[in-house]
Amino acid sequence: MSSNARIPFEQITGMLHDDPECWDEVDAWIDAARVTHVMSGRSHLRPCAVAL
Repeated sequence: MSSNARIPFEQITGMLHDDPECWDEVDAWIDAARVTHVMSGRSHLRPCAVAL
C-alpha cells in the first residue's frame, strides 16, 4: 500500500524483453482486471443459497 495515498498496489519486476515469467504475471493481472470489470457491472446478480 502506498504510504502517502493509502492506495493498494502491486508491483511486477522483470524485463520488457525476453522475460516470459514477468509477462505471465502481467497477463494474469490483466485477466484479473477484466474479470473485475465484467463483474462490476453485474451487481444485480446476487449469489443464492443452495441447500445440500
